[in-house]
Amino acid sequence: MAIPKSPSRIRLFFGGLWPRVPIIHRYLSRELLIVCALAATALTSMTVLCGLVKPLRQHGVSASELLEILLLLFPVFLVFTLPFAVMLACCWVYGRLSADNELSACSSSGINIQTLLIVPLVLGLLGMLLTGALANWLVPNWAWNRFEN
Repeated sequence: MAIPKSPSRIRLFFGGLWPRVPIIHRYLSRELLIVCALAATALTSMTVLCGLVKPLRQHGVSASELLEILLLLFPVFLVFTLPFAVMLACCWVYGRLSADNELSACSSSGINIQTLLIVPLVLGLLGMLLTGALANWLVPNWAWNRFEN
């Protein structure tokens, strides 16, 4: 009796939960989310580290205090870098699709190019909602609770 293989988590997420979503949309959403997460992490880290480490080290702040300050400011700077990360992800992924002639292949195979814009529009909407929630509720409440104690 053969033991059936268990599907991977990625296949379950992108294949099992989205059975009716076209493969091209699943592919685009995966690429956009990966690039957006990497860009948001990189941009936020560079912004926080480049702007604060040198002035704080000049004033004699210890490494543990510096780490605490960086962790406190990371969500604040994420509000500014998240929209840029979404834009960068869209430009990067669709620029690569264009450079690899995949957009031409989609067009010649009968896929309407305008339907390929659904995924970045949804990502932009989610980025807008997350940025708005961070700026208006999450960061102020978190900072209030943090400094109240």
